[in-house]
Amino acid sequence: MKILGVDPGTARLGWGVINGETMIACGCVETKAGLAEEVRLRTLFEKLSGLIKKYQPEAVAVEKIFFFKNQTTIISVAQSRGVILLAVSQNHLP
Repeated sequence: MKILGVDPGTARLGWGVINGETMIACGCVETKAGLAEEVRLRTLFEKLSGLIKKYQPEAVAVEKIFFFKNQTTIISVAQSRGVILLAVSQNHLP
């Protein structure tokens, strides 16, 4: 089964694709500091949607937020996670 794993973040979003026990590809989507928040989130959505189309995973695993030190950071990571879940939902993936 081909699975896309995603580590949410606004500045850096990590991703990897596996098929069984074999890694197919991995990388990081980065957005530039200073860009408007909505532009950064749109960029993440577009890049992740492109990865889904390119690798055609059968499922997506998204890291949950379970620990944070900084309230500002947790908000941006949560927004990133929401954009990821939207891309997953629009592509009808579990």
